[in-house]
Amino acid sequence: MTVEMPLYLKQLEPLPSALDIMRFFYKRNNQPADTVDVCEGLGISERRFSKAIRRLITNNYLQMLSNYTYELTRKGMQAARELAEYDANAPADTSIPDGKTARQLVIALPRLVVARQANPLHLGFAPASSSFTTADVIVRCTALHAAVSATDTMLKLGSSSYAHSLTLTPEAYTQIRLRVQVFQLSEFGDDLLNCGGMHVDVDVVRDGGKHPLVAYETRVLFNA
Repeated sequence: MTVEMPLYLKQLEPLPSALDIMRFFYKRNNQPADTVDVCEGLGISERRFSKAIRRLITNNYLQMLSNYTYELTRKGMQAARELAEYDANAPADTSIPDGKTARQLVIALPRLVVARQANPLHLGFAPASSSFTTADVIVRCTALHAAVSATDTMLKLGSSSYAHSLTLTPEAYTQIRLRVQVFQLSEFGDDLLNCGGMHVDVDVVRDGGKHPLVAYETRVLFNA
């Protein structure tokens, strides 16, 4: 059965970042966020954010609070829930849009991470399978209930493979969530393109033993 996006969400799709903003608030359980939080979280410019937010507020999907933060309205929460259901059931799109180049992003970390201890975290890109020149890239690693040794890693990505090692230090919780996002700097360095990324939930233990590494991968898209 073909999974289709609801019509009212399709009407927002042509507006860059509008649906991503709804996803952003839904994934954080609609905790209020300001302009900087959203722009940094999605890797978009304030100009793009302001265009999308006006439409979302006009259509009563988002509202501004008295402290200049935003949150989803009741209508917005329902729409974001339907969007999440669509995302979960839509078939994976393996096609590469015109003007884009795909690369495989790979991260590796222990299957279980030890609380209050620096655990290894490896990230990298597989070699390009098609023509790929160079791209100025930022790989952003953030974690819930854990600290990453470096949040942003800037690199000039070429066609060959790339690997970089960090550390991840969890707090004394039962589980952490690691999020890795990839951004490409625009030609003049005045904007960030959100190329994609992934998040991984990892269980936390309190013993100091070594645990085997597990690798995760996903596809990210760069401007060709």
